[in-house]
Amino acid sequence: MLAGLALSSGRLQAEPAEEAPSYQFDSGFLMGSSLGAGGLERFNKVSTVDPGVYQVDVFVNGAFRSRKAVEFRAGGKEVVPCLEDAFLIGAGVLAANLAPADAGAQADGAQGAAGAVCLPLGQRVAGARATFDLPRLRLDLSIAQALMKRAVRGAVDKGELDPGVPAGFVNYDTNYFRASNSGSASESMYLGMNFGANAGMWRLRQQ
Repeated sequence: MLAGLALSSGRLQAEPAEEAPSYQFDSGFLMGSSLGAGGLERFNKVSTVDPGVYQVDVFVNGAFRSRKAVEFRAGGKEVVPCLEDAFLIGAGVLAANLAPADAGAQADGAQGAAGAVCLPLGQRVAGARATFDLPRLRLDLSIAQALMKRAVRGAVDKGELDPGVPAGFVNYDTNYFRASNSGSASESMYLGMNFGANAGMWRLRQQ
């Protein structure tokens, strides 16, 4: 009896787990529509995104980098983000480890707006990959630490420092005090002023 139970348990453990159901969109049912020419087959793949410009949160190795508008273009069999060399270098990639922008960018659609290069990230930085989460509008860049410059955690790149707009301010503080005792009185008054001005990297303060 025990042996029979053991064999039965072994057979249960050996059975493979059921795979998640897969879905296939058949564009043949959309006859007479512009989507009927193979437009739905792309949704048979996971994490499919249509080409276009998306306002996304960019994370580099799990750390938030910035929120920016990123163009996605069809590059071969996948849609890839178009990223500028300056952005990747600002994100910490050493310039020596970044493939030239024109390397492999001769194909149609490889050059995006404002100098962005629309190629798979792995072709620009060895071993790197980009993953886009469309529902959360999150773009994750995974780059080997050996290819990035060393920086203190939380440090801000100098290229992202902004001195702000020209501005000026004036503040004042005043008070009046009067005291009397046995027919004698004393009075005092104080006025304090401070002002400042900001212009570029200059800061002027006076008190």
